[in-house]
Amino acid sequence: MLFCPYCANNLTIGDREDSADKCWICPTCPYQFIIDRQISMRTHLKRKQVDDVLGGKEAWANVDKIDDDACPLDALSYLDGDGDKPARYVIASIIFGATEEPYVQDLVVGPLPVSDDKWLRTLGRILPAS
Repeated sequence: MLFCPYCANNLTIGDREDSADKCWICPTCPYQFIIDRQISMRTHLKRKQVDDVLGGKEAWANVDKIDDDACPLDALSYLDGDGDKPARYVIASIIFGATEEPYVQDLVVGPLPVSDDKWLRTLGRILPAS
């Protein structure tokens, strides 16, 4: 892209008024530059360092996530086609934040779906942090 040396507008390619030659023409002032040879320009761009838009590893340090370590083995054998369909349970975390010292209680609820023989008990193990 070329610019007019007088008014700094973009130059366009057009025909000269008095001949059939092509020239760069300024649309706002009388500037014209006759094109008498091939004009080419090459611009080498520098790569910018990409910013980490997700914040990096430290931004995800305290995010809740599901870990594959918590998958029961009987469910995996069922999915592979080797075992029976296992009973379904869910881990429910209740946050008691309005107490003098806030805490979280993890409960196991099951078997699902809800029926008369369902039960609720405190989770006997600590879930992995990562």
